[in-house]
Amino acid sequence: MLQLIVPDLGTADLTPALRALLARSHRLDQPAAGGLTEALCQALGLAPPYPIAALCHAYDSGQAGNTGYWLRADPVYLHLNIDKLILGDPRHLALSMDEALQLTASLNAHFQPDGLHFQALAADRWYLRLVRPVAMSTTLLEAAIGRSIETTLPQGEKAALWRRYLNEAQMVLHDHPVNQAREARGIMPVNSIWFWGEGVAADVPTPEISALFADAPIAAALARGMGIRHEKTPHGLVELERAVSIAADHIVVVLGAPRPPASGGDLSASKTLPQHYENRWFAPLLKALQYGRMAKLVLTGIGTPSFNAVITRGDAWKLWRR
Repeated sequence: MLQLIVPDLGTADLTPALRALLARSHRLDQPAAGGLTEALCQALGLAPPYPIAALCHAYDSGQAGNTGYWLRADPVYLHLNIDKLILGDPRHLALSMDEALQLTASLNAHFQPDGLHFQALAADRWYLRLVRPVAMSTTLLEAAIGRSIETTLPQGEKAALWRRYLNEAQMVLHDHPVNQAREARGIMPVNSIWFWGEGVAADVPTPEISALFADAPIAAALARGMGIRHEKTPHGLVELERAVSIAADHIVVVLGAPRPPASGGDLSASKTLPQHYENRWFAPLLKALQYGRMAKLVLTGIGTPSFNAVITRGDAWKLWRR
């Protein structure tokens, strides 16, 4: 079986083969993912709360046998929109490793009495190791981007404590020399952190999939943290079939999202799936189903709307469904 995850599939202009695949499919009765991170967790067989921090820490540290309880505490930028604080996309921070180490050193000095120790194993991936599970639930970073933090802050029994930690971290970061230097250069400061991904690696089930092909860093971390083969996204089905058996193996492939047009370009182009996806993926997949080279395809669309649709060999021959 092959599962193909396609960002923004529900809002894109459909190509002919993709339209045929979707028309002949039936939707799976299961919760749809809100973004790539959640779609990957579901594909890998993880159940919420997803122990993303523990898996990513194993990947970043190279300590696959580490069974501690971990929490992500990633650097972010909050901006004021009228009367609400909005979480910006942290990829725009372009934080250096040296900056990350300086910022976490100051956080560690402040939070030492609370027993919190921040680890910056990558410039944009910070971690906290805790002695016991936290009695709270968090929001995936990806799901919180662009939203008011009031609706996405920690919830649960210990939420007030972790919101206090968040406020204190913001005070530590407010006038930090690193941020002063960044603002002097006209770039966004790191004015907050984001707690998410709590859990332990021991909660990870035995994976059912054979391999994951995806370019996103989170995919590499999750796959390798679970001991799953990981490679970059192939250029098409032909290249994928050189690496694995789509008839016998359970494979997950993540395609890239539709790209926005260049400056001054046609805005409608931002909604169009690249034509090479049609030629290299969707049309070959339709033929592979029709001629028995694979038994089942699962199409996962993430974005708005999100869905999971399954197409079998028999479905692929329902020519009256265009």
